[in-house]
Amino acid sequence: MKEKKISIIIADDNENFLEAMVFLLSKNTSYNVIHSCSNGVELLEACKFNKPDIIITDLNMPVMDGVNAVKEIRELYPKIPVIALTMYYENVIIQPIIDLGFNGYIYKPHVSKRLDDVIDRVLSKKSNLIF
Repeated sequence: MKEKKISIIIADDNENFLEAMVFLLSKNTSYNVIHSCSNGVELLEACKFNKPDIIITDLNMPVMDGVNAVKEIRELYPKIPVIALTMYYENVIIQPIIDLGFNGYIYKPHVSKRLDDVIDRVLSKKSNLIF
């Protein structure tokens, strides 16, 4: 029997970073990137038509940022886990991320080393917030 792939929607306004993330995720045969977006409005639209197992989103994007998109995602799709992508590494943003209902957090420079681990831990619910 074929193992179900983990469906992922990813959002980031930096086109090069987004392409690199899609490539990085595609290297893991357990993942299927079902949609990539450049802002929160596109992310919400993608969620309407796709039911991802997990969402990975940048916090700072034009049109609608990841924070406001996740506020709406929490209302519409409360069970979908969401991982925040950010260039910010300060502790002051951790509590707001928890309060918004993000399930994980990845500092962008650590993505290539930490992404698989963070996705696995978020999906297995080993912690409330995974870094």
